[in-house]
Amino acid sequence: MIQRSNGEIQLPLFSTFQRRMMGNGLLVLLAAMLAGFGHVFAHPTGYASGYYSYKWAEVLDADAFTRFKREGITNPEVGRAFRNAILSKGNSEEAEKLYEDFMGRGPELDPLLERTGLLSSKADAARRQRG
Repeated sequence: MIQRSNGEIQLPLFSTFQRRMMGNGLLVLLAAMLAGFGHVFAHPTGYASGYYSYKWAEVLDADAFTRFKREGITNPEVGRAFRNAILSKGNSEEAEKLYEDFMGRGPELDPLLERTGLLSSKADAARRQRG
């Protein structure tokens, strides 16, 4: 952007449409929105792998919580099993094995999809089938 002495702003690389958009602030808003999320996946050593890790942690969290819901959120046996199977082991074994020791199976995606509203719960589906 070049500002001349008469106050006129020259945008040599922008089209007429883009200059009009700049005039009402819409282009700035769009550019800010793009810039606000682009860094997440654009950089080769950026945040994308970290973002995937966070999402995978959410999958494990939502799925493991199903055991607490099924057996009782305040059930001391479930808490003890979680502590013994996962927390107390630290990094001594593969995380997948620790999770399977606690859940008795591998992780499932459905609980996270249900939590986020992307999949209706099994109870809702059963109610709809009955009637």
